[in-house]
Amino acid sequence: MFGGKNTKSNGPARSAALAAPPQERTPAKPAITTPSIIAPGTLIMGGIRTAGDIQIDGRIEGDLFAASATLGSESELVGDLFAERAHIRGHVDGNVYAHHVMLAAGAHVDGDLSCRTFEVESGAKLEGSCRHPENPLAEAQTRQASTAARAVRNQPVTNAFPAPRNTPAPAAPVLTNGAGLATAAS
Repeated sequence: MFGGKNTKSNGPARSAALAAPPQERTPAKPAITTPSIIAPGTLIMGGIRTAGDIQIDGRIEGDLFAASATLGSESELVGDLFAERAHIRGHVDGNVYAHHVMLAAGAHVDGDLSCRTFEVESGAKLEGSCRHPENPLAEAQTRQASTAARAVRNQPVTNAFPAPRNTPAPAAPVLTNGAGLATAAS
């Protein structure tokens, strides 16, 4: 069995399988099926990036990047929202960039929408403009890059001409009091 002669032949199929090089198997990408959930009463200070879906019922102070984002009726987002699909029931204080946006009853967006398609239920509020570019997410990246470059250009120049080293400190001004006595200013 283990060391004896092989008297059986499986024919040409077995010899062809042994001669063929092994094929590489590429691992399948795991499907992200469970959404991330930010519970009510949770405060996140800083942005969030996820490749999957996210449901926000708390408060986020920073930008949100997701494949799909659902903002619950008690949610607050202070920052921009970037997603393929955005379903908003809560409050967004920032811009929304998505291929499809749904503003449900009770939603309040204080910023601009940039989306291919959108739906608005009665009772939703949009305080801003709405644009319909072909690819809103690509446009958002272009805007962010130009905004960052403009911010760098508009930075105040500090210490453009720093004082040379080993320079003595300026002398304190000398004041005189009414009696003619000199006193140093403090």
